[in-house]
Amino acid sequence: MHQRRYHILVADEDDEALTRAVTLLKRRDYVVAGAPTPEEAEWWVSVWPIDLVVAAPRFGAATGVQLVLDARTTQPEIAGLVTASSEGAPDRLDARRHGVGVVPPAGDTDKFLAGIAQCLSGLTRRQRWPRKEITAPIPMRIGHAPGRLMDVSYGGLKFELTEEPFVLRSPVSIDFPRADLTLLAEVIWSARRGQEHACVFGAAVTPEPAPAAEWRAFVDRIG
Repeated sequence: MHQRRYHILVADEDDEALTRAVTLLKRRDYVVAGAPTPEEAEWWVSVWPIDLVVAAPRFGAATGVQLVLDARTTQPEIAGLVTASSEGAPDRLDARRHGVGVVPPAGDTDKFLAGIAQCLSGLTRRQRWPRKEITAPIPMRIGHAPGRLMDVSYGGLKFELTEEPFVLRSPVSIDFPRADLTLLAEVIWSARRGQEHACVFGAAVTPEPAPAAEWRAFVDRIG
């Protein structure tokens, strides 16, 4: 069993800077999403459990700090960092005033990654969404293997497989035939059930191209 990887949202209107930051963070095995516009950043915050937002000093008509503060209205435990290259930048003072850290831009690779790691090391991650235990059988399949849904939340699900494969590569496609729903999910952890021929998995809903609205409606209907 292993803890899920950190989820990081990078927000930057500069395509080159955004690509550089996202690429660096993915190489460190973080789960990363990039948002080049405020609208996309808002969408990610609404559908994805986020540990850290890394924002450019200016983003759209507002600041990176304001983006972090707005994100916290939806997910209060989100940590925030803004990128700043100048020690005396006003954004640095504003960031600290609101409990948002500052890191060099991704062009300064070592310091950027060190700042990210330091920020994440101070987080105590909690469950983002309330989980709902499943008491009635709900048919689901992964490929040709039938599964048993154990619990769900807006952010993910737990399920059991009693047939191979017990090693799943993310993203995994999960079918719920009665609901006419196919979901993409990232496997976060897995555990064998003692001597039983079964394996339990925890998975996070993959924001894109997962049908976020359909999944939430599915979660609301069952239990």
